[in-house]
Amino acid sequence: AQTVRQDVQVSYADLDLTRAAGVAALDRRLGRAVMQACPDAASAQLAEALAARRCQRAARAGYADARARAIARAAAPARLAARTQ
Repeated sequence: AQTVRQDVQVSYADLDLTRAAGVAALDRRLGRAVMQACPDAASAQLAEALAARRCQRAARAGYADARARAIARAAAPARLAARTQ
């Protein structure tokens, strides 16, 4: 079984990533994006289910750095403000 992978854009401009609720909302959006980009892991066929899980793991690994950078960028102004006071 061949896994089809597609890119899915996830917007977070409306989220406050300095707060836990904003990060949780981002994680929910990322989770939905993974489900859109990868086939359903609940397939009755073992090979398809395994391929879907591999796709999901790869997708999560693929966005991990971008997620961390987005959260760090959101926190950067707060750190800078704290240092100047």
